Amino acid sequence: MTTEQPEPISFKNFSNSILPWIVLGSAVILYVVTLNHFVTLGSLSTMAKVTGWDWQKPLAAPLYYLLTLPLHWFPTSWQVLGANLLSAICATLTLGLLARSVALLPQDRTKEQRSREYHEFSLLSIRRAWIPPVLAVLLCAFQLTFWENATIASGEILDVLVFAYVIRCLLEYRLTENETWLKKFALVYGLGMANNWAMVGYFPCFLIALVWIRGFTFFNWRFIGRIAAFGAVGLLLYLLLPLVNVLSGSENGFWDVLKTNLVHQKNLTLNSPFIGGLKFDFLAIALTSLLPILVVGTRWTADFADISPTGTMLTNFMFRVLHLTLLVFCVWVFFDYKFSPRILGRGIIPFLTFYYLSALSAGYLCGYVLLVFGHEGERAWGKSRSSLKRFNKAIAFIVSVAAIGVPFWLFYRSLPSIREVNGPALREFAVRMDKSLPKNAAVFSDDFTRLYLMQALEATKAQKSDRLFVHTRYLPNQKYHDYLRERYPSGRDLFVTAKLPKQEIPPLALIQMAEGLRQTHPLYYLQSSFGYYFERYYPRQHGLVYELVPFASNEFTLPKLDEAQIEENEAFWNAIPAPSLKKLTVMAETFQDASVLCSFYSSALNVWGVELQRNQQLKAAEEKFLVAWTLDPNNVVAQINGRYNVSLQRGDARPVGADEGLLKQIGYLHGLVGAMSYFGPMDEPSARLWLGKVFKDGGNLRQAAQQYSRIIELLPNDPQVRISFAHVLLDLNQPEQALNEVREVRKRNEDQLPAYEFDLVDVEARALLLKNNFASAEDLMMQTLERDLKDEGRYRLVYQFYVSAAELIKPQQPALAQERYKKGIGILDQLIAMRPDAWYLLNKAVLCFNIGDLEESLSVLNRILETDPANTSALINRAIIELQKGQFDGAKKDYLEYIKLGSAADQHRAYFGLAEIAERTKDAAAAIKNYKAYLEIAPRNSAEYEKVAERLKILQGGKTS
Repeated sequence: MTTEQPEPISFKNFSNSILPWIVLGSAVILYVVTLNHFVTLGSLSTMAKVTGWDWQKPLAAPLYYLLTLPLHWFPTSWQVLGANLLSAICATLTLGLLARSVALLPQDRTKEQRSREYHEFSLLSIRRAWIPPVLAVLLCAFQLTFWENATIASGEILDVLVFAYVIRCLLEYRLTENETWLKKFALVYGLGMANNWAMVGYFPCFLIALVWIRGFTFFNWRFIGRIAAFGAVGLLLYLLLPLVNVLSGSENGFWDVLKTNLVHQKNLTLNSPFIGGLKFDFLAIALTSLLPILVVGTRWTADFADISPTGTMLTNFMFRVLHLTLLVFCVWVFFDYKFSPRILGRGIIPFLTFYYLSALSAGYLCGYVLLVFGHEGERAWGKSRSSLKRFNKAIAFIVSVAAIGVPFWLFYRSLPSIREVNGPALREFAVRMDKSLPKNAAVFSDDFTRLYLMQALEATKAQKSDRLFVHTRYLPNQKYHDYLRERYPSGRDLFVTAKLPKQEIPPLALIQMAEGLRQTHPLYYLQSSFGYYFERYYPRQHGLVYELVPFASNEFTLPKLDEAQIEENEAFWNAIPAPSLKKLTVMAETFQDASVLCSFYSSALNVWGVELQRNQQLKAAEEKFLVAWTLDPNNVVAQINGRYNVSLQRGDARPVGADEGLLKQIGYLHGLVGAMSYFGPMDEPSARLWLGKVFKDGGNLRQAAQQYSRIIELLPNDPQVRISFAHVLLDLNQPEQALNEVREVRKRNEDQLPAYEFDLVDVEARALLLKNNFASAEDLMMQTLERDLKDEGRYRLVYQFYVSAAELIKPQQPALAQERYKKGIGILDQLIAMRPDAWYLLNKAVLCFNIGDLEESLSVLNRILETDPANTSALINRAIIELQKGQFDGAKKDYLEYIKLGSAADQHRAYFGLAEIAERTKDAAAAIKNYKAYLEIAPRNSAEYEKVAERLKILQGGKTS
């Protein structure tokens, strides 16, 4: 059975048929004229998805992905402009829908409206009926957040277009009762839910609205089934991105992508009112958007109040005050004062749909005022007095004028901001980076903002360069290398192919890759950074970018600047007009983009200031630190460097430290390392000392050496720094340089030598070992021991010496290494006799194991566990020995106990042992289970991990060995 549709009804007039087309034409001119031809920082991530700069396929917003997919086939020079133009089109269509929707709003909600409006469908039919749609459109069009999103690549503007369309569908259905509109509503709403989490949150509101419009006829199962079917078709869009990820070979599986999107939407829907401390502020936003819609949606009955003339008059007065108040608030919110969505959203959520609802409400409320105040209605109790009539006419006139004037005030208020947001500052920054980069550079960065900015600039060029853009954070991922191979055929053979796709690529392989790239592409970094690349290369600053220059084989510290480098960089900074930087700091108070640019300039200036300071150009360095601090008051590194610079100019090189406020800011940046990653190096001794330890512990020895050598330049008489530097030099296999540091300590600090005796002897002995002079090193240790045979610390020093001596030659001379281990055991026996500490016993057990004395090792471990059953180190070592001896039951028991008591980070060792036991006892199922558990938690960059992965494949294939 088919549902009969009513005959089409004509309710066209200028406001709802011609005016929307005028709006479309005007809006497209506005947004094309003010269109951003580049990018903003807010649009970068969206643009990266559209253009393919982001190597990962999108996990959310499938409708936007579908609409922007054709842009992939455009020439790259058109893609940025095309994505921005798509936003302008979406914004234009949204405003056209807004004009149509306001014109379709019923003006029959109150008794006063019904007594004045005689249109068959209660549409506003007075001569000034065009004013409410125009007011709504102008408010929305000129609102800063909406305007910004209309002129840059923005998924949010598409979301508000979908939102506007489903509202229009409901209003059209209210008039025509043509079910086709509800089918469109359901289909588009399903698409909107798949694309935008906010549509999930709005669903109860739209469901109530649909029930309200349909009344009891809504509760018809056939009707519900038809509408639900169209909604389900729209919801199928949820499956698009999972399919795209699977077909593109992404590491994300179908269900993983689907689940990620659904969980993301759920979290945003439930938590968005609480993001960034919004909580109760979210309710304030609703007062100017959802509350007026509730008023619009409620048709107040004639007998709502007392039917007496006084009661009726009071009710009418209250309604008028309410509507006027709401109108003022709805208009006020577009100026972005305290309780506007832009302010309360804190830049986290744009809230464009709230602005749209406020515009819709403003249009309706304006129509109410023009109708009720501007026209006399029928009253059973008499006509208005002439004075009251004049007052009402005056209110209607004021609102009419304000409806046009106020939006244009908003226009002139927003236009300068739009010019600044879409102005040249961002492009100028990118151009300044671009000028310092060779045309064939391999451009590295761990900051996607700078990297995408350079790719955006590259995309807009008519003449393309041969540059490669590489995000270093993704380089350990094999899939990223597959992406790079496809995007940059010139480097196809240089990117890494791993044996196991899910295995992280180790740093050494990545450094080798970088070295291969350097043969044909100069290496550049887009910001000051640190990490394993900077063990092989040091940064040479060129304005805002940094050339990666390889260290010479025995070079560990940063070379001094030459005159050409100083002249180049000084010329770069002098070429930037001071007024433009000053203007940027003013803009930074209002606009996030300008604030970020200030931070970028500030960090580069801080880096250059440190370079000048290292080269004794203290006054020039002071100027750079001051400008850096002026550009970004949050640049704590520049502040500390500036303070220390003042001390250096006074001849005082001692540490200056930081006050409580600066320490708190450093804490916000996750410590000194975080501060340095934001703002560049810190040239202050106490900070460099701490960073030196961090770099050394992380295996970044060259970078540690740079910190210590700089402190020595500043404080040449500090013995602890020289000793720390000597230890790093030993790790770098530079024994002679380490001995030079020891000689300097002895020469400069004669009165402090007893306090540093062990440290100095340790360095000297290790240096002699590296020079293959074991005998002299051993004599030095024995002399140190004989100075006080009761000093436990001297025995520990000698023990550690023998272990180091054994480890040094173990790969080449295992027999000689065993002799040195035995000497170490002898020293441990003396320590145990002095004090039977568990640490000494455990180390003896390990050394006995190393020389093959399993029985003695097992005996010592049993001794430890008798007094300390929860000693996990003893447990795991005893399990290993029991496994080697074939005592599987005991080993299994110890491994299980270790899993129960040990650190989660080390439990993979126990699972490996349990899998070996299972294999030896022919229990393939248990072996598979434990190998899988191992692979879930074990470090991926190891030969053992590969071995386990291969072994698991064999076992799962039904093979045994």
